[in-house]
Amino acid sequence: MKVVFRNIFVLFGFYFVFGCESLEVVVPIDVDEEAPELAVGAYFSNDMENYRISVAQSVGALSNLENTIQDSAVVSLFEDGTLLHTYTFEQDNIEVFEGSFEEGKTYRLEVSKDGFESVFSEDVFPIAVSIDTAYLQGTAVVGEFSEEVRRLQLQFMDTPGQNFYEIKTYAVYEFSGEEYVYPIYPAEDQSTGVVSAGEGIYVRDDNFDGEAADLILNYYDIEEAEDIEIVVELRHITEAYFAYQLSVDLAQKANDNPFSEPVQVRSNIENGFGIFALWSNDFFTIAP
Repeated sequence: MKVVFRNIFVLFGFYFVFGCESLEVVVPIDVDEEAPELAVGAYFSNDMENYRISVAQSVGALSNLENTIQDSAVVSLFEDGTLLHTYTFEQDNIEVFEGSFEEGKTYRLEVSKDGFESVFSEDVFPIAVSIDTAYLQGTAVVGEFSEEVRRLQLQFMDTPGQNFYEIKTYAVYEFSGEEYVYPIYPAEDQSTGVVSAGEGIYVRDDNFDGEAADLILNYYDIEEAEDIEIVVELRHITEAYFAYQLSVDLAQKANDNPFSEPVQVRSNIENGFGIFALWSNDFFTIAP
């Protein structure tokens, strides 16, 4: 979980040259450090062996960045108002929630810790959407470094109502009896209106609400070989997760550009910061 920082931008000096003279102005400032709040990252899907949860604290711009993880925080999960599971968070102790999530039901996450205001978030678990078909196409297009652009064509049936999707692609191979999986990163310049961010491609169903979706996605580094399988994952995600992921990507790009405006990372954690993310998913294997 990326700790949320409160950005403070200070204009601390001016330097003017007028003829042979200079003027330096020092502007004193008062910095109000707000009380720290809990920052939570929680990612839930039925295909996980371990549900990923992290609990930290927000930090001010002038704060010490060490020891922000909040061990001993109490984490509780509710389904339609009924307590499913509660446990004490320890960063070195991964605990699995037993049972699975049900489509259409409302899940609520609550986190508390002495010295902090309790935080919570709730959302509806998305309905699973199946991939009808996926296949790779060669193109005559080359990338910045003369690499071939490969296109992944993905088809699935969208459910009625506003929906949000994340698409991930993996290469899977075996070596010395062990299976290895690594993500294939999409090209930045997607041509069909979808947005790539990190390992994922993100799309909302504005153009195919309740209809068959037919997406063409660009990749630079897909390598086909007899011992490599290409696996496509389609995640039906919540709107909060969609907004969070895209804002994180924009914030990272802004941090790399000294001339860009700061970007605030979206959060759906009440009284704190972070993300409570839910998704259902489906996988499709493109055999070599």
